[in-house]
Amino acid sequence: MKFISKDEFQTLQGVCLEAVRRAESRTTGEIVPVFVHRADFYPVAHYRAGLLLALTLGCATIGLSWTALPMPWPLHELVALSMGLGLAIGHLLAYVSGIKRWFLTARDKRFEVRQRAIECFHDLGVHNTPKRNGVLLFIAELEKRIEILPDVGFHGKVDNKAWQQVQKNLSQELRHKRITSGLVQAIEGLGEILTQHFPAEGPRQASDNRIADQLSDQTPHNK
Repeated sequence: MKFISKDEFQTLQGVCLEAVRRAESRTTGEIVPVFVHRADFYPVAHYRAGLLLALTLGCATIGLSWTALPMPWPLHELVALSMGLGLAIGHLLAYVSGIKRWFLTARDKRFEVRQRAIECFHDLGVHNTPKRNGVLLFIAELEKRIEILPDVGFHGKVDNKAWQQVQKNLSQELRHKRITSGLVQAIEGLGEILTQHFPAEGPRQASDNRIADQLSDQTPHNK
């Protein structure tokens, strides 16, 4: 699996900056887009890959013992060696993102993406707006998942279907690898929701902006 490059991300940042500024010019709310290459390091994927390859090589070694091929060492030593190699090689192979995805369940990805989105919501201060009308748009590239986290100011005002529609439209764009247009459309869609419920009270001033208008990369470091 190929992640977007550093240059592509910088271009994406510039486009999102303009999109956020346009959307926020009509509202007192804040839109905070966040992009991560992965929501977690997923050590469990390395353990699963290592275990699978260890068992595969161990069984293959036992299978070879039933043939007429000469065995240089006792069978139990060969099995132990092959399984040890399998554990090590499997662990290393899981560093390849495309392989890592094979060893993640839907529950793994759903939980970690949600957890990382909540962490970013608080780390970036989305909850620190005067009217509690900030919204986090979180995209996880490896997991191919999106989270939209609105602050409490939207509770009782915006139906969940509105957020889900923005999420659905963005998912379709990402599925067709239209990341830039998808993000711009999602920011515009969120801007329409914010404008409807928290319209601007005049020209937006620099002091009104509590959170930086930028696409933030919050990919966690290896654990």
